[in-house]
Amino acid sequence: MIDRVERCDVVKLGGSVITDKGSKYCLNTESVEHVAATLAGCLNQLQHSLILVAGGGSFGNRAPRDYGLQCGKEGWHSVDLAMMTIVMFDMLTQVSAIFRQYKVPVYPFQSSALIHIVNGQPQLNDAPLVQAIKLGCIPLICGDLVFDDQQNFQIFSSDNIPYALAERLPLRSVLYYSDANGGYSPVADTQLQMPQMRKWHISLVVAG
Repeated sequence: MIDRVERCDVVKLGGSVITDKGSKYCLNTESVEHVAATLAGCLNQLQHSLILVAGGGSFGNRAPRDYGLQCGKEGWHSVDLAMMTIVMFDMLTQVSAIFRQYKVPVYPFQSSALIHIVNGQPQLNDAPLVQAIKLGCIPLICGDLVFDDQQNFQIFSSDNIPYALAERLPLRSVLYYSDANGGYSPVADTQLQMPQMRKWHISLVVAG
């Protein structure tokens, strides 16, 4: 690992919250603005570095079907390979623009540029994330098409990103943002020693 950052909190923003899953490639602008406003009001209270993971929702669920990218072994065309990344980075661009309006310093990262799969295991290049954190930014990541040495590529879900992060970064907790109270059981993966995953309101996430 490279020069370390302090322990990080990871917050997963659910795709059903930040996008309109009933529409194609449609952001839930009002919900994203709520998240951005809440974070903006709590930035000075953050006790640890923060990484945001955005669920794909109406972007991530539709793009693989629209462009025939469900399976890396067959049925795809080279001309369409970029489309998953194009669609997902469009979502990240829209989210990042809203956060910037609220003066929340996010920096969007493509998973396809950070992660590749070797022998079935995700390999994460954490150097850009660490540098962004050192510069005062909050990394923002979402699911994407990532290359795979055994099956050409796969659609890497945002749900898997915390596991990849936990292999390389000192995570303190993994939290799921939803508009309902409740709790998840700890993630059962002793090899990765995943921190407890919990489900909280965003205000509790950033204040805790």
